Amino acid sequence: VDAMWRVEGLEVLAWALGRTPALPRYDALSTVDDVWQALGFLNADATAELLETATLRPAAELDAARKQVLGYHWRLRQFR
Repeated sequence: VDAMWRVEGLEVLAWALGRTPALPRYDALSTVDDVWQALGFLNADATAELLETATLRPAAELDAARKQVLGYHWRLRQFR
């Protein structure tokens, strides 16, 4: 369970770094292989390139995603 949560977190990191085009839907699981490929896991050249060229998405886009996830969180808490 903990490993899957970490993969979900890595997917958010990959998205924030612009390595994946979109976050998965809130009700969909992350695909481990897709996350690892996006971040260059076990690929020294891809990892070196990521470390040299890493940039975050625009702050407005990150903030919009944060607000959307907060909305999901609130709805789930109210449902509970």
